[in-house]
Amino acid sequence: MAELRVTELEFQQIKNNLIQYLSATEEFSDYNFEGSGINNLLDVLAYNTHYNAVLAHFQANEMFIDTAVKRSSVVSIAKTLGYTPRSVIAPKARVNVVVQSAQSGPLSLPASTKFSATVGSQNFTFVSLTEQIAQKIGGSYTFTNVDIAEGAVISQQQLISSNIVSGPITIRNNNIDLSSLSVVVQTSQNNYTTTSWKRSEKITDVTSEDTVYWIEEGQNGYYKLFFGDNIIGKSLTSGNIVNIQYIASQGAAANGAQTFSIQATLGGGSPVTTLVNSASGGSDRENIDSIRFNAPRYNATRGRAVTVEDYKSLILANFDKAKSVAVWGGEQNVPPIYGKVFMSIDPKNDYIITESDKDNIINNVIRPRSVLSLQHEFIDPTYLHVGMDVKVSYNSKVTPYTANQIANLVSGEIRRYFTSELSTLDKKFYYGHLLNRIQSSQRSILGTLIDLRLQRRIVPLVNVPESLNIYFTTAVEPNSFKSTNFKTTIQGVEYTAYIQDYPDTSPPSRTGTGTLKLIDASDNRIIDNNYGEIYYSGSGLFTINRLLVTQLVGASFDIRFNALPQELNKDLSPTIVRTTPIADRAVYPYPSQNIVVVLDDSEQNKAIGTLSGLIVTAQPFEG
Repeated sequence: MAELRVTELEFQQIKNNLIQYLSATEEFSDYNFEGSGINNLLDVLAYNTHYNAVLAHFQANEMFIDTAVKRSSVVSIAKTLGYTPRSVIAPKARVNVVVQSAQSGPLSLPASTKFSATVGSQNFTFVSLTEQIAQKIGGSYTFTNVDIAEGAVISQQQLISSNIVSGPITIRNNNIDLSSLSVVVQTSQNNYTTTSWKRSEKITDVTSEDTVYWIEEGQNGYYKLFFGDNIIGKSLTSGNIVNIQYIASQGAAANGAQTFSIQATLGGGSPVTTLVNSASGGSDRENIDSIRFNAPRYNATRGRAVTVEDYKSLILANFDKAKSVAVWGGEQNVPPIYGKVFMSIDPKNDYIITESDKDNIINNVIRPRSVLSLQHEFIDPTYLHVGMDVKVSYNSKVTPYTANQIANLVSGEIRRYFTSELSTLDKKFYYGHLLNRIQSSQRSILGTLIDLRLQRRIVPLVNVPESLNIYFTTAVEPNSFKSTNFKTTIQGVEYTAYIQDYPDTSPPSRTGTGTLKLIDASDNRIIDNNYGEIYYSGSGLFTINRLLVTQLVGASFDIRFNALPQELNKDLSPTIVRTTPIADRAVYPYPSQNIVVVLDDSEQNKAIGTLSGLIVTAQPFEG
């Protein structure tokens, strides 16, 4: 009997195996399989076997969330993990509306009043979320802090029959913002009594009388509403009328809208709209990759916010603008703040996280799942910019590349390292890792020397004195601290100045301290002898007693503080080591969590005193 090879599943392999098998039997040993009618039969058998193998392969893939390709399969597996894919989220803005009117008495700005806005060349419609009532003052009505959201208000009605008292009711719109969903049940066509039903994400603590519903995404991509069975949650009854209302939005496209005009007259007058907060927070429907990533992590939280990973998973699952998230307890602050949880979000694509984003995450995502006694606070991420001078020597005999081409290849490898290994919260820079990547990027490279430069940036409050406490996250060299130029006023005289360190001991001690002095940029004369202090060891903490910026120089938007790391401290860990207490200072958020290490990509600017962030030179080795 011929050997059966069942692991070869390509069409030609299957056919050849069938021929070999039949040729080995006595009945078909003398057949011409290429020139007889049996060749067609073998084609059919091979095709059928191949089709079945492909089908089995696809079915097996679709059973696992890591390999599933169809959205319906990914959603179905996520459903078993208790995860509902995120819907479109409508961008929200806040405006004030003023109406000049001859009318007297109160005036109403109804819910769903339409506003128009434009982003680029695209027009959008926003609607007010709630009704507001204003009284006439001085001939005008003023509606303050009117919350509006992009999209159209859609209504849907469903008469309940005996076979769907527990649902499902399908919402046939892929653009629904689930956070805007309203479900109101009318008793019957003749009884206009209504009851509001609320969304639930759990079944624990739900009684038979609770008017709640659950949401899941169906096979066709539409969301479905499910109701109780009078055991867990109250059931609908035949004859009920379910009234559903929601906002259908275009998602992230309307983010950034700033100019709004109302599409209605109020009290016989033409309303004037002024901006309070521009449109933000909008996002598109969750895609397959996001569902595949978030569902297992969300399942691990078990509907709670207790551990650090719980917080991270909940935020990532409910806020798609987050690139990375860091969470830490107040006991890790310096000094400790017990009873608080701190969170930091590094946003995607230069998105600016608004206060409304933070409030929404705390109030709607974290607080309902967290321990009652805890308070929650957001700390904005800060960025440690790393500049570098890189010198490589290479063997020109084993490469066709010129020195400039080698330098460009090394620059690309450095940028890839920062993109893939860093540039998110709570990541560490390892000098050795980067060195190895450069050495491995081209076989012609013989040696590499990397000189690091550290930079912290702040956007100052113009004409407002402020104190600063900033870390470099590693020990820094004495006589290496210097700021970019800025304008300031000392005793009524305006200077273009910079800040520089002067070690407190001679010779300078790498474990000691230094005094920061304010220097006149025009003649390098000291203006202020005691502008701040710096601790060279530990985490390179520097403090500025009273920074007063009257104007930034040139086209700069910030002040940059530069220093060199000590030779034995080129690994940059955001973990902060506090070795020297500083009296009378404010509480420090623990910076190991909210610092992002990024590549300094700035250009040289002599006016403000900056170097190019990345300088790579290549030199052929002559030996």
